[in-house]
Parts: sequence; C-alpha cells; structure tokens
Amino acid sequence: MAGSLPKPTRWFWQQGCFRAERPQRGRLREFMQWNADLIGDGSPEGDCDAIACCVDLLSACGLTAADVRVRFNHRAVLAELMKRLGVDDEHMPSAFVLLDRRDRLKPDDLEAMAYEFGLTGGDFVGFLRRPADASRPEAALEWIPAEARPDARRILAPLDNLRDLAQGAGLGAFLETDLNVARGLAYYTGMVFEVHEANGAERAVAGGGRYDGLIETFGGPSTPAVGFGMGDVVLSLVLEDRKLMPEGAALLDALSRPSASYRPEVFVIPAGPTPADQDATSALVRPLLARLRRGTESPAWLGREGRKPWDADRYDTDAGGARPLHARASGKTTRNIGKLVQDAVAQRARLAVILESADECTIKNLDTNEQDAHRTKLEHLPRVLAKRLGG
Repeated sequence: MAGSLPKPTRWFWQQGCFRAERPQRGRLREFMQWNADLIGDGSPEGDCDAIACCVDLLSACGLTAADVRVRFNHRAVLAELMKRLGVDDEHMPSAFVLLDRRDRLKPDDLEAMAYEFGLTGGDFVGFLRRPADASRPEAALEWIPAEARPDARRILAPLDNLRDLAQGAGLGAFLETDLNVARGLAYYTGMVFEVHEANGAERAVAGGGRYDGLIETFGGPSTPAVGFGMGDVVLSLVLEDRKLMPEGAALLDALSRPSASYRPEVFVIPAGPTPADQDATSALVRPLLARLRRGTESPAWLGREGRKPWDADRYDTDAGGARPLHARASGKTTRNIGKLVQDAVAQRARLAVILESADECTIKNLDTNEQDAHRTKLEHLPRVLAKRLGG
C-alpha cells in the first residue's frame, strides 16, 4: 500500500489524544490534534511547505501575522553554535533540552540544571542566561567567543535560505528567526518551528520540524520527513479571544459547508520553449501553489467592518475572490512535459495548469484530455480555476 502512494507523500490525521499530566489552561488531558506530514522530501522547500500548510490553516481561521508568529530555527545551526560555545557531542542532547526549557525556567534554575547535566565548561551557561530578547541570530552570535566568531555568520545559511523561500511563498510577514526555539525532542534533525500568539499570552498553538531519522528508527527505510502538530485547545483559546469562533447558526452553517477536496483539483507544470524559459517557469511553481492553496479574499469581504472568516462571501468569485484549491506539483526531477502530465494523471488531478511564460498558462482538463485553445493570464488564474471547478 505504502509503495503505491505518490512520492513525496502528503498526509494528515485528526483524532482524540490523551496526556498523563495535571490539566491547566491550554493543556488538557484529552484534546483533539491535527497532524500534517510530508514524507520523502528532504529539501528546504519541503520545510517551507510544512510551515505554509500550518499558516494557511491559521489564515483560514481568520488569524493574521498581527495575531500569531511562526518562530523557526534549525537544529544543525544550533548544534554548530553549541560546539563553538564548548558543548561536546556527548552533552549536546542535554543542551537542547535546556534550550527548549529556557522560556519556562528562571536563569538560576537553568544554570543549576546545566551543572547537573555536566555542562560546566565553555561559554554555554552564559549563552543560556542571555536576555530573552537576544533571540535573533545577529544578537545571539555576539555571545560566541571572539576567536570563534569570524565565520559564524556563515553557519546561519540554512535559516537565511528558509526565510528566502518563505518570502517567495508569501509567508514572510508571519515568520521570525528565533534561536530560542529548540524543540527538545531528540528525533528532530533540521528545521524546527513553533507558532505563538504575537503577544505571547498563550502556550504554543502548533509546533513541528524535520525528523529525517525517525521512520528508520522504527524499522522503516531511511526516509526524510517533515511535519507538525496542532491541538484544538490553545487554538480555541486564541480564536475565542479574538471573537473568531462562530456560534449558534453561524457555527452550524460553517460546519455544513462542503469539506476541502481530497482529490487534487489543480496540478501545476512548468513549461517553456527553451531550457531557460523552463527555469523561469519552474521558479514560479511554488509561489503559484501557495497562492492557489491560500485563495483570494474578495474585495467586498476585505472592505467590510466586522467581517468574520466564516462569512459566505469571503472567497466569492462574483465578488472578486477565489476559494482555496487543492493544488499540487510533481516531486519528480524530470522536465519532460509529457511525463509531468502523466504524473498529474496518476495523482488523479482534475486540471493541469501548464506554465508557458512568466505571465501566461494553458489549462488542460485531465478528465476529458481537452486543452484550452487560448492561454490564461496568471493574474486571472485563481478566479478562472475557481469558476471552472465550482464549489
């Protein structure tokens, strides 16, 4: 069964979960959790896709970058910093645990735990006790000994790369680099992130990262993977605080609407008459996917006071909007258009969007094998697709 799934594999699950600890605000013994994972993609683009999926869900709930922030870091970057602060490989797991607890414990308690773990040498304790606002990479680098600092900026490249990708996907306003984020669980191997309220009032809304060795640990093949989890408890508190939870008839109307399509509605394929043209259209794929998945809110909805995320005209095409679509692209490295179309058919996509240039595309109906005789401007594409697909 697993071998027949598209590669990379995107899946999610939602179910009731339990934890054995004392209930408190934002953390109950029984809760609902939503997990989303990307299996078989080890690229930074895969990391960006996981964060984008999380942000799109929060945006669909009506939350903006003024409400929540995605604080992200990279375990490899942290490990390199720890080495420069005198932490050896044996004590590295303990250092990550302490970094993960930094926001929840007093500096003196953190220092006591560091000594208990044997982290007594080097400059790690000073780094651990640094002010909470010294979380940005440039501020954190100042705590590295001068002799280890000249090329330190170079090790931040994975963070810079992910931010560049996020900017291209329209996520830049939500993201902030934060070297305080460690995600203490030992199975994380790369990018890690947490979603917090902008005012920091509640616990983390969501969290996750890359866990390339976990599947192999449990007897599976060596498989890169990235994903996140989001519980209903903290999310509900954040939404209620902002009056973004529907009630009464509005709640029933929202629950009665059709769910998102399990079947891919759109499959984006880069094309072009020359390799250079195809390079240019390939660069457009991820930003276009992000745009189609996020949808286009109608000017009528955006301009109305007291608007709610469940309003019927939020994505109304007649009012200038376009609903979010289940959009995909191939994970294959081939540039052969025929093979990419075959991949779209194999994934049961309804429409293929073939990028012809930086501003035009051709739409092909994969159910009927009919291709439009005319091209569509990319600026109009979301509304054209939403109207053609209906719903």
